[in-house]
Amino acid sequence: MENIKLQHFRWHCNLAMDILIKRSAELQGEAKLSLEKDLMDCIEQKSNASTLKTEEMGAAVSGSAVSGTAVEEKGLEDEKTTKVEQNNYPSFRTDTNFYDYCYDELICRRLDGTHEEVIKIKNLEEILTVADGYLYYITTDEKKYDYIYRVSLQKDEDGYDKVAKETAELLVKEMYDEDEEAIYETYADSACIFYINSEGDVVRFDLQTKKKKIVDKPVKGLDYKSCRFIGNGKHIVLEVENEGLFIWEAGEEKWLRLTEHDVYDQDIVEWNGEDYFHCCDLEREPDAVQEIFRVDLEKRTEETFVTQEQLQQAAKEAVGLNSEKQLEILGVVNLFWEGDRLYIQTQINWTKEDQYHIGYAMFSQGQKETELHYEKSLTECIREHGIVRKGKIQADNYYGMSSQTEIMRGKIIHEDAVFYDAWSFVEKDGGEEG
Repeated sequence: MENIKLQHFRWHCNLAMDILIKRSAELQGEAKLSLEKDLMDCIEQKSNASTLKTEEMGAAVSGSAVSGTAVEEKGLEDEKTTKVEQNNYPSFRTDTNFYDYCYDELICRRLDGTHEEVIKIKNLEEILTVADGYLYYITTDEKKYDYIYRVSLQKDEDGYDKVAKETAELLVKEMYDEDEEAIYETYADSACIFYINSEGDVVRFDLQTKKKKIVDKPVKGLDYKSCRFIGNGKHIVLEVENEGLFIWEAGEEKWLRLTEHDVYDQDIVEWNGEDYFHCCDLEREPDAVQEIFRVDLEKRTEETFVTQEQLQQAAKEAVGLNSEKQLEILGVVNLFWEGDRLYIQTQINWTKEDQYHIGYAMFSQGQKETELHYEKSLTECIREHGIVRKGKIQADNYYGMSSQTEIMRGKIIHEDAVFYDAWSFVEKDGGEEG
């Protein structure tokens, strides 16, 4: 039996330890669970029964990925991690190209893998978005300024994107403060740019008039380190830690509160431009009831979209369990929207025939549906391109949130375990539909 060592615990092990501390006081013996390599590839397959793309992460991966070789393709030799993978920067895409960045380099890749170009941009800090035929990005300099630029993406004779470097246009210039940063949390689309400056002001830059305006804050004492913009041009939403969710009311030029729940720090979120979905993150809230809520951005209403009971029943049926006692852990780890369906990636820990299992399963529910659907073909597709590991689980490098963290290190979790080591990522479009 393979003895696997877990180098760095992330989502599934942190969650497993926190919950198992509460449920398994009788832990004993010796064990080692481990994963040998860092996540190298993302699945680039698509289930015949689903339209979900399992290509490459589009929004930033929020620390949920398991450290290990989650996907391996047969017949391919191991390669060194690319600069993009090392830095785990988000990807942006158009209909033909991916865009990533690493230090002073803008990395442009064709979706079909036929060409890659690296463009040097001095002091490149971040790509903001790809929208309406432009790529927006931030640079900085030693003169204590941050800058927001955009550059035109034109099509070459073969129909692929070409970055027209000569069209680079300076849009915003802000001076540093003592924190050596002038532009903090940002959002950009084809109509405007929102950002927070060094004085804590929320600024809206109009791309038509090329003028910027300080707008009202949604709450007093807004901290740039505790908020996040999302949007698609039609709706712009701001998540604020400890305060809730706010939406920009363009006609009144002010922020309206949608919910008081702390989605910023506590939740897994996804949206489709019309609806905003959120679900508590069990890594942060181990005792929470994990239900998925939907906020209708047009009606400004919130309702339960998937209940915890629905998730539990679907998980039991997916792995063939007869009793709830066999279901040790069930946690939502990611939400993906594709077509008219919300895809729900879960981690399931279960016991069957005296053997402990850890794996991921995908479920989905349509926008107007009330029943959760097990994406069996998609789940099997993901597992086919992963690795099945068998071995022992030990809380060797455990960094969970429990007060019993210290005594848990070195404790046995399970002597005989099977880990289905596969994880799915989704690439979000860089345009206004992203």
